[in-house]
Amino acid sequence: KVESMAGRSMAVAAVLLASTTVSAFMAPMTLRSTRQAGPVAALSSRAVRGVYAAPSRRRLSMQQAAATMTLERKSKVPANVRDMMYAPMGKLATVLEEVLHAKMELMPFELPENMGYVEATYEGDQCAIQNSVWRTKSFRKIHIELATFFNKKGEGTGLDVLHCVVFPDPATVGHTVPMFGCDLVCVKSKITAAIVDLSPVSSDKKLSPDYIEAFDRRAGKFTAFSAPRDLPEFGKLIFSDRCQFVRPVDDAEESMFISLCREVLSLHCELADLRLGMVHEKRSVQEAVDGQTYYCEQQSKNDKTRRILNQSFGVEWTDMYMAQVLFDVPTPVPTESVA
Repeated sequence: KVESMAGRSMAVAAVLLASTTVSAFMAPMTLRSTRQAGPVAALSSRAVRGVYAAPSRRRLSMQQAAATMTLERKSKVPANVRDMMYAPMGKLATVLEEVLHAKMELMPFELPENMGYVEATYEGDQCAIQNSVWRTKSFRKIHIELATFFNKKGEGTGLDVLHCVVFPDPATVGHTVPMFGCDLVCVKSKITAAIVDLSPVSSDKKLSPDYIEAFDRRAGKFTAFSAPRDLPEFGKLIFSDRCQFVRPVDDAEESMFISLCREVLSLHCELADLRLGMVHEKRSVQEAVDGQTYYCEQQSKNDKTRRILNQSFGVEWTDMYMAQVLFDVPTPVPTESVA
């Protein structure tokens, strides 16, 4: 829990910390208190303002949310959410994008309509969220979500969230490529929770030898954090033994965490692409599907996440968002083998 917060901010922060990405601590929480806006076309990967091309804003009905705001140009939040976030969090988002653009050939990925940009009022404060999504030959979905809270004057309240998950494509890379995930929660210019992992989808829940070797050789030097945190019980079921869940204590550790994420995502992209062109038998593909499904099921079990979403948007919207945006599961490949 975040002891430095007061009132509503503390309540929101506590909920966020109770559900992230690599754990389901915060990922589910980013949109829990928000409102929808913007066309699905804005979700395409476009090099506009650093990839986060804001959707056009338009007025929407508020059938599913208890508290709302008018989504028009008079909104005081910048079109690019990262402009209001704690600087190191915006830097990490940029670093993740740089790695993806350098290592992968990104292609558009479409989410359900009106999920690209979201604004809402929640207990007196407003929240803005941007989702950026892509796919590649190795990854069926890459999702980066940024969220920031601000008051009626458009001033940041000091609560920011970054969430990123990379879902491998079972058909093209098989069961030996893990899930990449990282989350940051910032409260009053302090990162209170930072987590990054390569979560195995294999039945034995172990990383393959080449991932272990690459992590230890390339990323191990960025893991000397002084304030590690304990994983929740559900997280222990899906995260690897290389998972880093920490509270950076100073600027140096914040920078080190960004370097860690850069290296982990880089090696992940490289090793995943090495699986392309290989023949992946049906059992390998199905094992990957089962592993990703289990991961998504565990991430979706956070009752606090679902409760906040239900209160803001209703049960139907919450079920759709969690199942189709945050933790959508892959479909089995009904062939004996795929290349």
